[in-house]
Amino acid sequence: MIDVTGKLQQFSPGSFNLFAERAGQLRQFVLSADPVEFHDRFVLQPHNSEEIRMRFDGPLLIVPGETRELAFQAIDFQWEEWEPMTKS
Repeated sequence: MIDVTGKLQQFSPGSFNLFAERAGQLRQFVLSADPVEFHDRFVLQPHNSEEIRMRFDGPLLIVPGETRELAFQAIDFQWEEWEPMTKS
């Protein structure tokens, strides 16, 4: 199993929805100035990949000197392999 953890945050005033989709499952997060915890756990077969798509419904943030239009920030995203304990 793969364990993905991190935090999501946006910088504009107010709260806005972020949708995360993986394997046809859609989850909704409400982002504001305070970081929101993100956690997902799934089985990843050898030699395969899994995509987590995120869509932010809030305003873009224009940062001077930055060529990208930022919408939200992903903080401390990590993944680790996790082995469920089996009974003997």
